[in-house]
Amino acid sequence: YNSVKGNGATISGGQSNTADGASATVGGGVENSANGAAATVSGGSGNMASGNNATVGGGVNNTASGANATISGGSSNQANANGATVGGGTGNSAAGDHASVSAGWYNTASNPYDTVGGGAYNTANGGNATVSGGMNNTASGPNAAVGGGVNNVASGNSATISGGTDNQALGYAATVSGGETNVITTTAQYGSVGGGIGNTVKGYAATIGGGETNSADGGATTIGGGSQNIASGDVSTIGGGQFNVAESTLATIGGGEGNNASGYGATISGGSNNATYSDGATVGGGFYNTAVMTGTTISGGENNRANGMYATVGGGDNNIASGGGATVGGGSSNLASGDWATIPGGADNIASGAFSFAAGWNAKATHDGSFVWGDSTNATISSAGANTFVVRANGGIWLGQATTNLTPTIGSGIFLNTSTGAYLSTGGTWTNASDRNVKENFAPVDPQMVLEKVANLPIQTWNYKAQDERIRHMGPTAQDFYAAFGLGEDEKHISTVDADGVALAAIQGLYQQNQELQARIAQLEAQNAALEARIEALERGRGWARTANTTPWLLLGIVGLFVVARRRQES
Repeated sequence: YNSVKGNGATISGGQSNTADGASATVGGGVENSANGAAATVSGGSGNMASGNNATVGGGVNNTASGANATISGGSSNQANANGATVGGGTGNSAAGDHASVSAGWYNTASNPYDTVGGGAYNTANGGNATVSGGMNNTASGPNAAVGGGVNNVASGNSATISGGTDNQALGYAATVSGGETNVITTTAQYGSVGGGIGNTVKGYAATIGGGETNSADGGATTIGGGSQNIASGDVSTIGGGQFNVAESTLATIGGGEGNNASGYGATISGGSNNATYSDGATVGGGFYNTAVMTGTTISGGENNRANGMYATVGGGDNNIASGGGATVGGGSSNLASGDWATIPGGADNIASGAFSFAAGWNAKATHDGSFVWGDSTNATISSAGANTFVVRANGGIWLGQATTNLTPTIGSGIFLNTSTGAYLSTGGTWTNASDRNVKENFAPVDPQMVLEKVANLPIQTWNYKAQDERIRHMGPTAQDFYAAFGLGEDEKHISTVDADGVALAAIQGLYQQNQELQARIAQLEAQNAALEARIEALERGRGWARTANTTPWLLLGIVGLFVVARRRQES
């Protein structure tokens, strides 16, 4: 029952086959038809090669109606366009010129050069589009590709979906690597989703690496992963975490939860519920920290605020740096409200003056340039005025040079101790170091010479230029003192030990002179007593009686003796 009608047509065998095309060939089988010129049906059943040079290798009910179309085998496949190819499978259709369906079930390649590698119910209809496999996938954009998976749609020009389920790549050159229900919208040219679930890319060249329900809305934005993060600022970045929002250009959130990076170039590294509200602001981590003004920084901690431009909070809790350039290093409940004020740490400190410094506990530097340190005493210590240095140290103060293995000590009754041995007592007196064991090169002193130099040393009253002229002082200048005694470091300073030493030496000189004078007075008194005795003897011998008139003459004689003694001393 075979029928050969075409010129040069051939039917090799089988039953009910038809070769109507010129040079057509039917190799065998049943009810096959080669109607196109040079068409070939190798075998099978119910196959038709109606296109010129069309080929059906075998199978059942396959139709190759396009010129040069090929169906290798399978069942109910159609190659209806020029050069279309179906490798096998069931119910596949290659309807576009040079379109190809390799295998699978009910796949369609309907536009020129579309390709479906296999799978089931896949559609490549964009032109040069490709569906490699999977089920119910659609590559409808020109040059679009779906690698596999289920229910994926690549409708953007050159869009790609590697696999996964229910993913959509709608934008130009958009890419979804896998995952589920991920969407790259039509506005997101060059957008990318690596995987995850329910992620959406809306911005140009935006990227989501994975995670769940993330949205990259700004141009060139990036979300590495996490959940329910939104990168809406252009070139913004969220590394991961959840409920984070990077809403300004170049804003960055490393991770964490509930963070909001607003402000050009703002950064939140991690933590929870942190926020930046201005350009270049940074929060390193922690909880509920807020960097408000331009260039502010909070490294971590909890409930900290940096309100002043370029202000910094290092950490701690409930700290506020509200002055421009102000710094709080850490601690608790500190306030640096003065411009460029500093609080390194501690608790309940306030630095409200410009360039002020407060540290410890309850230290209040309220004046410009003031420095206040408060110890652990539960009481407030405040600055005394602008540019003042105030320290509360109930255990005492120690100052000194660095020495290896030095352990400072502050003895009883000492307020300020030093490594030199000098100290200020709690009673308010300054005590110099004067131990013989710390001294050397001893030399004797001539007290009389010192006394003479002191007598000739100019002593005046004066005021320091740095003080009000009403505040008067008395003493020599350092130049005159140095010229007279050559003591001390230089001619611009007078050491208290040198001034005291000169005074003591001069006192010794006075003491020596006083001793000499006392000796001379005693000698004169002895001479006067002898003289009086002689006078009394003479009076008795002559029978004279002493009268009241003789006393003035005796006193005059004694005064004369004193005058003679003084002149001898001066000579």
